[in-house]
Amino acid sequence: MREDAVAYLLYKNYLPSDSRVLFKLSHNLDVTTGRTWDYWTGTAIDVIEISRDQAIIGYELKGYRKYKKNYEPPGLFDGLNQALHYLTLPLVMERGSGKEKFRGGIFDFVYLVHARQTAEFLDLEKRVFGVTPIGFIIVTPDKNFHRVREAKQNPIQSTEAKEHFLENLDTLGQFSIDGKIFQRVKKIGETLSMILEKVSKTMNVEK
Repeated sequence: MREDAVAYLLYKNYLPSDSRVLFKLSHNLDVTTGRTWDYWTGTAIDVIEISRDQAIIGYELKGYRKYKKNYEPPGLFDGLNQALHYLTLPLVMERGSGKEKFRGGIFDFVYLVHARQTAEFLDLEKRVFGVTPIGFIIVTPDKNFHRVREAKQNPIQSTEAKEHFLENLDTLGQFSIDGKIFQRVKKIGETLSMILEKVSKTMNVEK
């Protein structure tokens, strides 16, 4: 379960079907809609969910990575620094001046998502996450998502930045489920889903 596969499974198996979802939001300086501002992210925001009640939730994803000839799960706290950065993102910068339009991020809640073999939430993790507003979700090979820690309200959210973001969603089509980014994510995710189903059937037969 690499990062793109986790993104697809999150969309397919976890997020409500009536949520609006954006993938890999990054600097979008090539938008030519006459905007007088741009989004700056520093690092790409993996998944953004806009719920039916207009809550905005950010997900920083960490999947397995290839190391030599094997694949390894995310390390302890891998991605937590990026998830904390989400609390201030995306910056809305005025074109020309480079000044921030708002002080604070758009997100109501932020989650870190790890792909692992089990849904065990370690005691050390509980203590560290307990002093942050970041929530924690574990996705296991059965494609289930385990929300082991609820996210808390973003303490440095800007309501003005959130309203601005919601009012300008029409400028972010390239990051939506109709864009090329999601099509690549979907292809990888569907391939993984088929592999996991075959593995599951094989294991059941062996039992």
